[in-house]
Amino acid sequence: MKRNALMIGLFVLIALALGAVAITLLGGNRLFEQRTRAVVYFTNSVKGLYIGAPVTFRGVPIGQVDTIGIELDPNTLVTRVPVQLFITSKLLQMNGGSDTMDLRDLVQRGLRARLAQQSMVTGQALIDLDFDPKTPLALVGEPGSKSVEIPVVKGAFDDLVAQITELPLKDTVGDLRRTLAELQRTSAAAQSVMKQAGEDWRQASLAAQAIMKNTDRTLQSVGHQANATLLSVQNLSDTTRGLVATTQPDIARTLASTRDAARSIEVGMQSFAEVTAPGGAPREDLESTLRDLSQTARSLRQVAELLENQPNALIFGRR
Repeated sequence: MKRNALMIGLFVLIALALGAVAITLLGGNRLFEQRTRAVVYFTNSVKGLYIGAPVTFRGVPIGQVDTIGIELDPNTLVTRVPVQLFITSKLLQMNGGSDTMDLRDLVQRGLRARLAQQSMVTGQALIDLDFDPKTPLALVGEPGSKSVEIPVVKGAFDDLVAQITELPLKDTVGDLRRTLAELQRTSAAAQSVMKQAGEDWRQASLAAQAIMKNTDRTLQSVGHQANATLLSVQNLSDTTRGLVATTQPDIARTLASTRDAARSIEVGMQSFAEVTAPGGAPREDLESTLRDLSQTARSLRQVAELLENQPNALIFGRR
């Protein structure tokens, strides 16, 4: 019996030792860390925030969410969500010093909290701390609380959600539906027009093909006629060339005779010009001869008149 009791006691001690070692290994030095308790009051939705969510300062983890509650005013039905935080005090130290800075003093100097998205895929949220001295210090918790209240400021995501909330989504959805219906009607009309246009293009293509066939036949006929015409022109050219080659000697002789005749005419004209030149001896002789011829003609006319009046004048003489 004593031996069994000893074994049971030894087993319990070993189990307790292993539990202590496990707690030490799993918790590390956090079991002995000094933590500061803080509370943040949210008036909007904290969707995505969960117990154990990280608390960061400019992205550096300094704590975690401990509890999430709901406080409701029965008179005004105003609801707020208190979120209890645990912040590791040793992380909030003076620059290069060992003394930790009081969290209340940090709040007075502009420490603020905002709800931020931890992951856009999962939708999880976290609480991020940062300094924003320009925002007023508005505390909504009860004074004298053991937890340090950190005022809440709106983040860029909250402004975006507020803007989306203020949008007339119902009217926008109605306009979108009407626009989609109009687009469907327009698409149907466009499809009808495209179908008719395709039919017109098909008819035009068939007509163009028929025109091309007729044009090909016409061009072939014109080509045959052009070939025949070219052959005729070639034959005519050959005939003309042969005729010119045959008549070329006769043409040459005719041109030589014409040239000689022109030369003779030129000589004659020069002689005539010399004869008819004023003051020249040939012209004076010609004029004298012409005067003699004129007198002779006059005498002959007189004789003719005499014979006409006195036919017997040749026998009996002039009376």
